[in-house]
Amino acid sequence: MRDKEDNLHVRAAIGLSPEEDARLRSTPVPLHVFQQIMQPEMRVSRSYLFDHRRHLSKVEIDAALSFPALPPDWQEGQWHPEDALTVPLEDREGHYIGLVSVDGPRDRDYPDLARIQALELFTDHCAIAVEQAALYRDMEALATTDALTGLPNRALLHNRLREILAAAPRGQEPSAALALLLLDLDRFKWINDTLGHHTGDAVLAWVADALRGVVRQTDLVGRLGGDEFAILLPGADASGAEEVARAIQTALDAPILVEGQVLSVGGSIGIVLSPAHGVAVAPLFQHADVAMYEAKRAGLGYTIYSPEHDHQDAARLALVSDLRRAIAAGALVLHYQPKIALQSRQLHGVEALVRWPHPEHGLIPPDRFIPLAEQTGLIVPLTTWMLEEALHQCRVWADNGLTVEVAVNLSLRNLRDPHLVKTIEDALRRHGTPPARLRLELTESVVMTDVEETQVTLARLASLGVRLSIDDFGTGYSSLAYLSRLPVDELKIDRSFARRLTTEATDQTIVASTIGLGRSLGLSVVAEGIEDAQTWALLQQLGCDVGQGYYIARPLPASEATAWLRQAGAPASQVSA
Repeated sequence: MRDKEDNLHVRAAIGLSPEEDARLRSTPVPLHVFQQIMQPEMRVSRSYLFDHRRHLSKVEIDAALSFPALPPDWQEGQWHPEDALTVPLEDREGHYIGLVSVDGPRDRDYPDLARIQALELFTDHCAIAVEQAALYRDMEALATTDALTGLPNRALLHNRLREILAAAPRGQEPSAALALLLLDLDRFKWINDTLGHHTGDAVLAWVADALRGVVRQTDLVGRLGGDEFAILLPGADASGAEEVARAIQTALDAPILVEGQVLSVGGSIGIVLSPAHGVAVAPLFQHADVAMYEAKRAGLGYTIYSPEHDHQDAARLALVSDLRRAIAAGALVLHYQPKIALQSRQLHGVEALVRWPHPEHGLIPPDRFIPLAEQTGLIVPLTTWMLEEALHQCRVWADNGLTVEVAVNLSLRNLRDPHLVKTIEDALRRHGTPPARLRLELTESVVMTDVEETQVTLARLASLGVRLSIDDFGTGYSSLAYLSRLPVDELKIDRSFARRLTTEATDQTIVASTIGLGRSLGLSVVAEGIEDAQTWALLQQLGCDVGQGYYIARPLPASEATAWLRQAGAPASQVSA
């Protein structure tokens, strides 16, 4: 129930003073008297009830007029608006919800008590009808509206699209009926998992407002669920759809300030046109989904659907199947990229990087199949294979007099694998490799996901004696307090900073700060992506501990890596760089 202050506010909204309010509550009054005490712009008609924002539906009036006690001569005969009686409608809590005005015949004693009493009873029925209609509208809104963003939900979008398609003329040129845009946020999952669902919800609400600000009043923006949105553009062609897609990209590229965090979302958009790409709801959404994933895969921002994309999707499924067989058959290979101490130029270790020599497509780069492995869950058996292969090679090197620390990357799925610690423990025992020669690298974003669970898992891994690194440091939102609680002994600066180190003062500041942070925590700091002598020299000057990159050595097959490692075991003057 609304409080007293709110109720007074509701009364004031229709222009009533307390005295006028009491007067209206006491008895029905003629229309001309009612108009004197109401706001001048208030319209009153015997045909409709009003809620001060719009006409109520005719169905509601019909429901109210079905009241049988209303005198027949008030439903038929001569009507004189100047003699109409008007009564405010109230809900059960005493709040105004509308008005009812009934005209009366001029040739009778008007109004008499019986008619006043009948009108009062009639208005009670009207009020019930209005309340029931409002309740129905609220229920309908709940069924068709996304509660978080206030946007239309999937059901309403599908219904609206179906209506537009049914009304679209078939004789027009292709793409003349409408355009459908499907938007998937690029970094939302990381934000949601790392910063929490409350932050994710705030970002979704921000995106909804941004989309509303981009489209026309005739367009429809809706949320399909999760981080997927759809935009219906009636009458839009390809150029119009691309213009809206570019505007959406611009809006999403703007930084978002949420609870003190400056975030960047971005998104990938798939575009379909009707009737060119379909004239039914299901195929249009399916083709938009295919186009959206093509835009995400290619990093294009947005893509208009093409039948070729379906072939690419089939090729993707075939690649997943091939990858599954390659992992089971051990048909992948590891390359090893050396890491060098920048001051002494002595070997620090190697990082194991997986490569896939496909029998038909040749050497497939990891940025093509690693995301597939992540999406399909194949990353777990893939990582297990990498661990086995890396520890086997580490033992081969040890048997040949080379003591080498080897690093293997773990993903978020690996970290959530309940068998991870046992798998690593068994592999170390099986290959007879000292735990200290295995280093596990986890990206900063992975480490910051589900902080408490991550801390427990890392503690269990550290108890085995393996070493732990935080990879791609500087791209996430980890705090000094959290880092100090983790059993890690190495930070790896993201390669993007090293590549711009000699040209961007901001990146120099970030790298220098990270090196200082590492020292304060007693951690070794590794810089990835060293590709020239100038970057090497500047990192030395900044006090970075270890370097890795093409300037030192490319990732090498095991046989070439062995030869390189033997050279690295020679005097420092003979080591490359």
